[in-house]
Amino acid sequence: MSATEGQGGARVGAVAVLIYSAVALVLGWGDAARPAASEVARSTGELVDVNRADADRLRLLPEVGPGRAHRIVSEREANGAFGSVAELERVSGIGPAVRGGLEPWAVASGD
Repeated sequence: MSATEGQGGARVGAVAVLIYSAVALVLGWGDAARPAASEVARSTGELVDVNRADADRLRLLPEVGPGRAHRIVSEREANGAFGSVAELERVSGIGPAVRGGLEPWAVASGD
């Protein structure tokens, strides 16, 4: 088994994405330098759990910047876990089109 396989590989991939994002921020590349969701999925091997992810992890999703990530976390804290990815429409600024773009990359786990 290589260093990038299994759970350890998912963590290594996630760390690599976070380091890349930090370098992009420091160098002023902005959101355009963030990896595409498909790259995140390939590097981490896992979906983003909208019921457990912090704002930084949520920003790995397409169409989710700092404001939308903060609103997702705030909605979850105020009104409880999302029963499905479709329930992200509870969040201001997330309608059917945005939610549809998130569905391939997100999951709403039960507690």
